Amino acid sequence: MDNKEQTAKAPKKNRIIIIIAAVVIILGIIVFAAGSIMGVFGGISEQEARQAALDQVPGAQDENIVTLIKEFDDGRMEYEVKVVYDNVAYDFKILAKNGEIYSQEQTAIGGGQTTAQTPSATPSDNKTAEDIGIEKAKEVAIAQVEGSTVGDVVKAEADMDGGMLTYEIEIIYNELQYDFEISASTGEVLKMESESIYD
Repeated sequence: MDNKEQTAKAPKKNRIIIIIAAVVIILGIIVFAAGSIMGVFGGISEQEARQAALDQVPGAQDENIVTLIKEFDDGRMEYEVKVVYDNVAYDFKILAKNGEIYSQEQTAIGGGQTTAQTPSATPSDNKTAEDIGIEKAKEVAIAQVEGSTVGDVVKAEADMDGGMLTYEIEIIYNELQYDFEISASTGEVLKMESESIYD
């Protein structure tokens, strides 16, 4: 009887192992396929997203990119890229899975007029505006927080505020959070706030 019981238990045990392995494999395939469809796995790199945006703005270079964020939005991975060049701020939404630009807007700096464009549209020629750039804006903010360095900057992005391009810089140093709004055209600190990181 012991031999018969062991022989009967062995196939049952093998079947359970095979079923579990099959379920794990099927779930893995589903997760990978869903991730691939949404652009979570594979797709274009950050550098390719940068280049896709720059290709839409003739004359713009890498330093004209003021924001590049990869995020999951509306069921898909995408890059949001902001380019500031020739007195115009361009906002692009690029699918991470294939690099397709599915949204493009441009805002005239100073004028506040926003226009949506098709991905193949080319930007208008405007007079070049002075723009200190995001790196200089970081330097201006760091100079206001004695002892801080570029490693303490936790956020740096361009923003349109009342039709004027500004840079929002956030620094965390010595248990304090500093928030700056800096004019992109002059480098002037327009607003500075600080508070404890524990508040």
